[in-house]
Amino acid sequence: MLSGRDDIRVLEYEVDDWRDDLDKKLQVVRDLAAELADALVPLDGIFNTAACRREKSFWTPDGVHPTPAGHALIAERWISSVSF
Repeated sequence: MLSGRDDIRVLEYEVDDWRDDLDKKLQVVRDLAAELADALVPLDGIFNTAACRREKSFWTPDGVHPTPAGHALIAERWISSVSF
């Protein structure tokens, strides 16, 4: 069994692993948006910034599916990005 500190290191390693993969995918989305989209709502950055104001679970309990507050954040940013 791992100690609490070892558990943290395993989780940090796993986060680094999936973060590297996610960053590559985000870059593809940014490139496609620059070429094809009228607007891009950069949710990764928006949620990271929001997590500085409130705990992450307030916005998304599992890191993927938004809470009602997370949905409101998405809607607010989407509306501001498409309103001219």
